[in-house]
Amino acid sequence: MPKLNCELSEQFPLWPQNGETIQLKEWYFSALAKKQIGGAGWDAWRGQALNVLKPNQVFEYGPLYGSWKPVDYWNGELNQHYTTAMCLLIYETCLE
Repeated sequence: MPKLNCELSEQFPLWPQNGETIQLKEWYFSALAKKQIGGAGWDAWRGQALNVLKPNQVFEYGPLYGSWKPVDYWNGELNQHYTTAMCLLIYETCLE
């Protein structure tokens, strides 16, 4: 059986600025893979992800309270519901 060659990005999650976009799906699968590998790399990545996600959550009272504003590459098609769902999956993975 051939050996799978897979490289995980060493980049830490950074919230986009000035109209930039991110790939939340990539963050989620990176979180799952890094968690399985464990170690100092996971601890550092996990800490950065939590530090990035929490302050970017919407805390203004109203119907969007607790959600995240759309920042994903697919914003136009998938909107705030997708961004919030992906951020929650990443957050949950980091807290397990």
